[in-house]
Amino acid sequence: MARNHTERKKLYQEASTKSIVEVAENLNLELYKDGQSYRSKIHSSLVITPRINSFYWNINRFGGGPIQLVETFKDCSEKEAIEFLTGIEIGAFDRKSIPAPKKFHYNFKEHKTFDLSRKYLTNKRKLTDQTIDFFIDQGLLAQTSYKDYATGKTEPVIIFKGTDKAGAIKGVSVHGIWENKEPGKRKHLSRTHGSGYYGFVIRVGNPPTANQATSDKPLTIIAFEAPIDLMSYYELFRERIGDAILLCMNGLHKENISLALANELG
Repeated sequence: MARNHTERKKLYQEASTKSIVEVAENLNLELYKDGQSYRSKIHSSLVITPRINSFYWNINRFGGGPIQLVETFKDCSEKEAIEFLTGIEIGAFDRKSIPAPKKFHYNFKEHKTFDLSRKYLTNKRKLTDQTIDFFIDQGLLAQTSYKDYATGKTEPVIIFKGTDKAGAIKGVSVHGIWENKEPGKRKHLSRTHGSGYYGFVIRVGNPPTANQATSDKPLTIIAFEAPIDLMSYYELFRERIGDAILLCMNGLHKENISLALANELG
């Protein structure tokens, strides 16, 4: 028997508020913890964020909630996804049940040298020593050994530091140097720790404060998905960037831009 509008709306609400972590597990996406989020071992760029009960698939540039996740991985219609979600036992999303994020402590043991990272950035990423030294001098780069608990492997990595206006480290992005040869896997290890809202940021020249900004000299923020994208842009255009803030969004977290603007506005 066909359901009326009220019943369909109720079913949609029930399906859309299912716990997205449990939904992903029912879809056999093999999740592992990555900071305050989860990633799929099968699709490494698929990020599940329980805090907002949603997912984002970076490589395909789209996301959504439980219904869209089912549509994507069962290759079905919205109606079929709702029937799937309401027909099996999956817990409801409860914001109160999500623990408050722990305060980030920067406890990485930095190597005394940056040699392996420099070799990777110059040979593989084609960055010059001048560009690399510019970021090192700002205190934003380091090299360390990192154990990936998902694989049990330890390897040298580059640390990109995300700081607040006072210079305190609020989070880091970790990028592997060694290449992963396994088919279907991300070529290089990539992790984010701490607050995802504080991205890798560099001030070039003398960007105006919000009070100093004018139509002739605006406050310019240029955003990037990943730290090495930012460094590559600086390498290519450093003579023409002018006065600007270069900001990494740690993927596609638009909140990083909101936070940067809020900080600039005081």
